[in-house]
Amino acid sequence: MNRPLPNPDEIAGLLPADPAVRRLLREAADENRPEADRRADWRLLGALAGRALVGPRLVILDVVGRCNLNCVYCRDHSPYIQGREAWRDEEMPFDLARRLIDETAALGAEQLTVVGAGENLCHTRFVDLVVALKAAPLRFEMATNGLGWTAEVVDLFADAADAQINFSLSAATAETWAAFRPEMAPELFAPIEASIAALARRPGGPRVGIIHVLNKRNVREVLPMIRRAIELGADEVQYKLTEINEAARPLRLDAPEIESIRLEIREARRLATLAGVAIHDNIEFQLDHVEPESGLYTRGLYDRWPCFAGLEMLRIRRDGAISFCCGLKFLGDARRQSLADYWYGPESAAARRAALDFPRGGNLLLPAGNRLRDEECDYCYNYILNDQYRRRALAAGVWNALLERA
Repeated sequence: MNRPLPNPDEIAGLLPADPAVRRLLREAADENRPEADRRADWRLLGALAGRALVGPRLVILDVVGRCNLNCVYCRDHSPYIQGREAWRDEEMPFDLARRLIDETAALGAEQLTVVGAGENLCHTRFVDLVVALKAAPLRFEMATNGLGWTAEVVDLFADAADAQINFSLSAATAETWAAFRPEMAPELFAPIEASIAALARRPGGPRVGIIHVLNKRNVREVLPMIRRAIELGADEVQYKLTEINEAARPLRLDAPEIESIRLEIREARRLATLAGVAIHDNIEFQLDHVEPESGLYTRGLYDRWPCFAGLEMLRIRRDGAISFCCGLKFLGDARRQSLADYWYGPESAAARRAALDFPRGGNLLLPAGNRLRDEECDYCYNYILNDQYRRRALAAGVWNALLERA
């Protein structure tokens, strides 16, 4: 059972005496508005109050570490990375995953995303996991590389109307796909595309997304990627700049290549609009902020912005460790506590306050000995969430109040 939404009279005293903030409070309290919109307002008010007033919008389950591919740019499975820790190949026990799905719904989250270091299809209870996700009263997204999909897997998702399945390809051609994946034949690409098209054709099925990680090896395929996505019937394409890790350093884009992507994304958007296909707006943020010499796109961001991850999301790793964000910022253990106990508990509250205070030097020592703000924040995975939060705050007229928050 979801917690009831807050009582505005009890929260008013925690908020700045700002007209825009008071207007936002009235809108959050308006019972005639959709509950999802009201919850978004309450999360925004939570940043101003310095605490979680409602549950997260998003919960991420990282259920499996094994993968059936070895993409050269992958921070977990690239053949160029040595000395992988044993825990990286673990999977989340199904009973724990099923409980967390139920607790995610009870916490009032709007979306559960199943994504992680490995291929979800490799989970030993994959079918049971999908059945549990479809039965839950919330939207879910799942990532896959598409390898190993069969007609039976397509059928499994065919009635998942309130879901999105994202296929990670990073290529418009079989040759480019195979070049990223040593020991994989180009002939494996066509069946993956066939599965995408088959799923996209299913009436009442999930939305279908395609993810393209852009780097030096596929920089000339931006437009072929959107054209092929349109042909396959995809609903959304997400372009992403390659994360520059130990494995991906040779694939780093230079300044002319970044400018080429910037120009071709404009044409890709035009083609996508004509075809009714969405292009995720994360790529604009990356292109606006990337440093060509390092490949980083969030360095120094949290000198200027608070981090709102602690009001919007949480992530559970396959061993049950609960992270504040998508980084290795672990504060809890889902094997020993409920998600509600974690979300409203003292450890997450302290991290939430520290993250909101990042522009003023806020930080926190975590149980593992690392800090909440560290070098991971220079390649932050939650830039999309934080940029969306900032835009909501600007639209509501409360961004300055957030920055001035004591």
